[in-house]
Amino acid sequence: MKKIIFDFNGTLLNDVSLALEVNNYLIKKYLNKEPLTLMQYRDIFTFPIKTFNERLGFDFNVFDFKKVSNDYINYYLSKEDDLKLYDGVKDLLLKNIEKGYQNIIISACEQQILVNQLKKLEIYDYFDEVLGISDIYAESKMHLGKEFIKKQENKNEIIFIGDTVHDYEVAKEMGVSCILISQGHQSKQVLESCGCLVLDSMFEVDI
Repeated sequence: MKKIIFDFNGTLLNDVSLALEVNNYLIKKYLNKEPLTLMQYRDIFTFPIKTFNERLGFDFNVFDFKKVSNDYINYYLSKEDDLKLYDGVKDLLLKNIEKGYQNIIISACEQQILVNQLKKLEIYDYFDEVLGISDIYAESKMHLGKEFIKKQENKNEIIFIGDTVHDYEVAKEMGVSCILISQGHQSKQVLESCGCLVLDSMFEVDI
């Protein structure tokens, strides 16, 4: 049975504009710097989020990373009701179900926040497994991928779909195929450095 693993933020959920808004709020509040453009954001975004914050200019010998992270998540959650799925996501998930595939989420989003968002978007029941991390600090989801793959018998029937180099790194560590979608948190140019299939939208996914 094929299993399709999806990242959530930036892959299924169109939250790039909100992420840019929140990060610009943070760099104005803490650093008093000029706001990022969307292109700048997508070129420097990375995991772990602490490293990304350092790229923005945060010195965590000066600032408290947990305080900055809490500011981020509080602002983000105050606007999350406005978020939508990317076009084509529901159709792809339903098509997978019709084909007898399993839909899985492996995300660096905190587990309960992830579950709540999926329920609000009315797609929670489309997934066989929903795997998020235990805190809000978005360090990595590598451990989730490693634990998941230990239980699988056939890696050849698993595809990982994401929007970041980190998704590719997780897929590679798991030993599974990877497709990256270039409308998310990292630019197409950054994603193409991975050497895997890079598509422009969910409409192009054919599995």
